[in-house]
Amino acid sequence: SRPPRVRLGRLVLPTRAAAAAMAPRLPSAAEAESLAAGARRGGAQWTFDVSAREDSALFARALRAGPGAVLGPDPVADGWAIARVLAVLPGRGRPLSEVRAQVTGRWYAGEAERRLQRLTGRARLGLRVVVNEAALEALVREAQVGPR
Repeated sequence: SRPPRVRLGRLVLPTRAAAAAMAPRLPSAAEAESLAAGARRGGAQWTFDVSAREDSALFARALRAGPGAVLGPDPVADGWAIARVLAVLPGRGRPLSEVRAQVTGRWYAGEAERRLQRLTGRARLGLRVVVNEAALEALVREAQVGPR
């Protein structure tokens, strides 16, 4: 199932002043769509979804603010972010057709791990370990002396 999420449109600007100057343009749906189109043309990711599990503070703020509200400016790693709440997406179950690839991938990964464990277990049974004491002592002495 998918948890409830909030879809945001986010811009990251280099300074707080630039973000604060851009914020008044975001409440307008037409302005926000124009900015989104420019971001898409430039190859930037404008929209993203956030759930309570991913970022509980941002999710709660966006949920309280509601669709159309603008959040920020907030400091982020590469500048200052402002975000427009685009939609609140309810949680829902997902049909098998939507998750089939994920389920198949998990099954194959589990099966591969199980087979690898069985194979390494069988390989260990047939191995005989011999410790070369002289070589081990030489290695320890070299490590104590340090690189030459």
